[in-house]
Amino acid sequence: MRKIYPVLAAFLLAACGNLSTSTPKSSPEAEAARRADSAYAQYETMIRDFLVGKRVASLAALVAPDTLPHGPSVLLIYHGMDCGSCLDAGFASLLRLRGAGMPCTVAAADANPSVAQERYRYRDYIYTDRNDLLRRELRYVSTPILLLLDDSLRIVDIYKPASGTEAAAGRFEKASSSLR
Repeated sequence: MRKIYPVLAAFLLAACGNLSTSTPKSSPEAEAARRADSAYAQYETMIRDFLVGKRVASLAALVAPDTLPHGPSVLLIYHGMDCGSCLDAGFASLLRLRGAGMPCTVAAADANPSVAQERYRYRDYIYTDRNDLLRRELRYVSTPILLLLDDSLRIVDIYKPASGTEAAAGRFEKASSSLR
């Protein structure tokens, strides 16, 4: 019976030692968040592949010719029924870019521009796209969406704002600053 105690003690030490060196299991919430981030990245890549290189010709019909951006610019397109946190992220990114000197244009479909101007402290004009020209030209891609345009109004990059996409916003803002 006395020989069992040292064997049992050695077994317990080995078992306890393995617990401290093993990698901790991730929680189900962390695993779900990781999968959601991965799915969002795939979704944004799919939209980017679809849109990059297309020309946004209908912007010329929406914006007055003298205010049409000459050179690289950012275009935010949103709908009045878009999620609030997505619009928060989109306008926050737009205001950072505008503060860095990037020309920005905002177009809203089925929205009240004065409410958005007040809520997001955006003081420039918000163009109203009553006929949904921009979204129709972009094949009704989900909004809100920020488009980085070159001087010929071709899409260079996109950003789909949503809550928790700060890394994507940083990538888009970096691409915008490199184009200027």
